[in-house]
Amino acid sequence: MSNMKSGIFILIIVAVFGIPYFLMVTIDSFQQQAFLKVTTEIPELIKAEGGVSPVVRQVTNSLQERGFQITYSQPDGVRHFGEEIVIHYVYEYQNVKGLERIEMHNNVTIMKRE
Repeated sequence: MSNMKSGIFILIIVAVFGIPYFLMVTIDSFQQQAFLKVTTEIPELIKAEGGVSPVVRQVTNSLQERGFQITYSQPDGVRHFGEEIVIHYVYEYQNVKGLERIEMHNNVTIMKRE
């Protein structure tokens, strides 16, 4: 009988602590992977477009609906060769513990000649 009680006790401990921890780690992993994908693709798009073009702005607006806030140090438009654009990212998502926030910034040097 005591073996059954200790088995039920361990099962309750795992259900109370193990499942939320596993969910938290899994959700964080998926959200951080999505964030890293965006922070890799946006600079590549800016390099290809030669600045903050309407295509870049359209992608930024579509990502804003998913929780990303992306701002640029330079105004919209094609930039000259060698100019640098600083991109600031803020991503908020819901996790087991509550609202999580990731912030990052990176630099893009325009390599496209006019």
